[in-house]
Amino acid sequence: MTNGPETKDELMPSINPTWRAVAALAAVLPMASCAALGSSPSTTDPTTTVTVAASDGTTTPASGDPMSASTGSRSCADVTADEAVTTVLADLPRPWPEAAWSGTPTDAQSFDPCADLSAIGVVIERPTGSSPKHLLLFHHGEYVGTATNKTVAQLSDVTRVSDSEITARLGTGSGAGAPIPAPTTIRWDDVKDAVVVSTTSSPSPSPSSAGGTTERAGASCAGSTAPSGVDPRVCSRQPTGATPLSVNASTGFAEFGSPSSNIMCELASDYVECVMSSPATRVTLDATGPARRSPGSHPVTTFDRSTLGYGEVGTRGQFACLSEETGVSCWSTTTSHGMFLARERVALW
Repeated sequence: MTNGPETKDELMPSINPTWRAVAALAAVLPMASCAALGSSPSTTDPTTTVTVAASDGTTTPASGDPMSASTGSRSCADVTADEAVTTVLADLPRPWPEAAWSGTPTDAQSFDPCADLSAIGVVIERPTGSSPKHLLLFHHGEYVGTATNKTVAQLSDVTRVSDSEITARLGTGSGAGAPIPAPTTIRWDDVKDAVVVSTTSSPSPSPSSAGGTTERAGASCAGSTAPSGVDPRVCSRQPTGATPLSVNASTGFAEFGSPSSNIMCELASDYVECVMSSPATRVTLDATGPARRSPGSHPVTTFDRSTLGYGEVGTRGQFACLSEETGVSCWSTTTSHGMFLARERVALW
């Protein structure tokens, strides 16, 4: 996958003295901290903690504060996620001039306007899989900055653990082979009057340690013959009965799950990634080479997926996927490379 342009601006989040909101994260978080969030896990420095100092209360609130900018005397419970995002975007620097932020949140499940700390994920308009993203942070419904001082390419598994703590996976790597970022803990500390960001590095599972028996099935559809035990349609450049999969406007992916919900796949313009829950397996197929195991077992996004029924074939661009009771196959109709995932075996070719 082609990486998006490098970000050119650092974030200066809004500050609200009424709610003791934190000072601008971009001015405090060092570049080394940002790199730690998206780099390969370190075994020598297991935990990185960054404390964001509180404001002294002398700074004028920015317009990105939903309580002061648009809600007046309303209570925090009246602030919606869409409203919170809308009031922030005008002051959120663009990663590059022509890249406007989308007003539709990519992840608002952890947002609670009355919590000590909650979050909303945003991405630029017309995104691809590696498009710039930010995790917006809110204290009692008021915007206090972003989780990182620069945008990230990976933003997933955003979970509010408690009233004052959130976890998320934030990474700068992009593309099908990018490492899975370690979980980041973001916490509101009343004693320090600050947001504390901690990244605990834990090595991602290696491909060899993932579950399931893996078979390297050899040449891709050699002589138009499918790998043993795999439906012959995987060698077809024009699968019969195929239906184009709908693309999620927020993520840029076409996403589906198997009827059993054990296998989930997302199709980008230049790769397919499938994740199997049991046994934990992650496989990636790009536009040029054979399929391969990938570290980790979590899907990149957490959006609701449609179901690809047994016997159905879904397509996006050069990629096609077939759902069967025996498993899920995905392949490139251009290169004939592909993969088959089932509980008993994983075949790659």
